[in-house]
Amino acid sequence: MSFCVFGAFSLVGVVLSLAAGASGDVVATLPLNQFPFIQAHDSATGYLAPHHLKDDIVFAWTKTQEGTIPQQLDCGARSLDWRPKKVNGSLVFHHGAVTVPHSMADALRGVIDWANANRAHGADALVIIDAWDCEGESGCNADMLRAFGEVGVPHVECSALWNMTVADALKAGRLEGGGAVLMHNGCPGPDGWTTYTDEYQCSGFLDTPEGERWRGEVKECIGHVPRAAAAAADDRGAAAAEFDASQFNWGRILSCAKTLSGILDSPAHYNCHRPLGLHHEHAFDRLESFGRNISALQPPARPDARLYSVLANWAEGIDDVVLGFLHASSLLDDEKRSGLNKQLTEWVLAGKYPHVSLMSVNNVCNGGQDLLAALRARL
Repeated sequence: MSFCVFGAFSLVGVVLSLAAGASGDVVATLPLNQFPFIQAHDSATGYLAPHHLKDDIVFAWTKTQEGTIPQQLDCGARSLDWRPKKVNGSLVFHHGAVTVPHSMADALRGVIDWANANRAHGADALVIIDAWDCEGESGCNADMLRAFGEVGVPHVECSALWNMTVADALKAGRLEGGGAVLMHNGCPGPDGWTTYTDEYQCSGFLDTPEGERWRGEVKECIGHVPRAAAAAADDRGAAAAEFDASQFNWGRILSCAKTLSGILDSPAHYNCHRPLGLHHEHAFDRLESFGRNISALQPPARPDARLYSVLANWAEGIDDVVLGFLHASSLLDDEKRSGLNKQLTEWVLAGKYPHVSLMSVNNVCNGGQDLLAALRARL
């Protein structure tokens, strides 16, 4: 497995060095929510062991990243979706009900070391940690905040974050070693903005009579869906909770799904994999339209200039997971086989995403540097 290498001669470094020479003052005075960041969706899942992804469907639809968090930063991530969990008195991570058994302290040291090593890149190496959804034993959130404070990473209150320029963020996040990292504790997005929905999946069924028939067949396989399967609602401007694959009896569901003869050959089924996926452009058109509509909105203005996310990864849902299993896929494979991150870069270069605060992606180490370069070259 290979990963990107960040440095003065990377694509990101070249593009942004040129941009900074022409408009460094403009970047410094930009409201922080107008300076685009790539967010590594569920960044800590990069620490989940890659083995058995094809056999373990829960892991296949839990692991969203490859590589350590510093490697994800090398690959273009500048915002980290950071979900701690307290287990046996120690802080690790989680994605839904799946524990990621990697030390939060170790990951945080990696972020600090990366930021200090790349301090010469200024605003391009600014890292924002979005720490939220602290689960597990009591005192998780207090312990998390204490852990950040002990290593000198500042916790920025939401009201301060929403009033910052890029220069303010660099100053507020300055580390002893010269890098810049700041953390906020799950600050919500703009009121009334729908920035997440589970509708835009890699695989599903068209809204036709045959598509409705297949949906019904899949529902029969699923049977009773526990309310917990929706996980806790995301109160940060999202319209729907993230899908939690761990809440289902997959052995029973998939044994049933394998009996649905013809499901993958049906013209009512779509799949995002290029070039062979049926109606793959249907999946892309829907995701692009949703992201473009969010991006067309004027960013909120200071002093309430909230950061907001533009959905840029395939959402997960029950139809998608069942069909994905039948396609021998996973969240990582869906991104690879569809080429979504490359397509996002092309959309940005074509001007389809005029305003981006956070662009949340899976598999950032597959094209993340090019995407970040495209987003920031416009400044």
